[in-house]
Amino acid sequence: MIMKTNTIVTIIFSILLISCKKESNNKPLIINVPNLTGSWINPSNIDSSMLFEKSSKLKKNEYGFTFNEKGTFLERKNAGWCATPPVSYADFNGSWILKDSIIEINVDYWGGKATYQWKVVLLENNWLKIINRNTKYSQTTNQ
Repeated sequence: MIMKTNTIVTIIFSILLISCKKESNNKPLIINVPNLTGSWINPSNIDSSMLFEKSSKLKKNEYGFTFNEKGTFLERKNAGWCATPPVSYADFNGSWILKDSIIEINVDYWGGKATYQWKVVLLENNWLKIINRNTKYSQTTNQ
């Protein structure tokens, strides 16, 4: 009887060990908002993500954006539909909110309103790496 009980305990223990999954490295990213606020410039594509460098200010004629502490957003981007050189840049105002590691942004653009949903995959030192999960544009109509 003792041997049968030991065998059953051993089998149950083995099944529990086998069924345990190894913990993945996909731990939730804890975002410290003061680290996120500020200006981000020098975008570079890395696979399906974008990497930005933190700066004290935006560059005059280049893409960049600023997260302000009170939820306002400023995006310096192409001022018109034509993206061939020379490109004209303008500042567009909007708002942002952080939900876990997702930044939801609503911002104007030259033709109307844009909504972005960015997933933050890295935020350390002076680097921000995001994946664009969704972008929607709605055009304004002139009456």
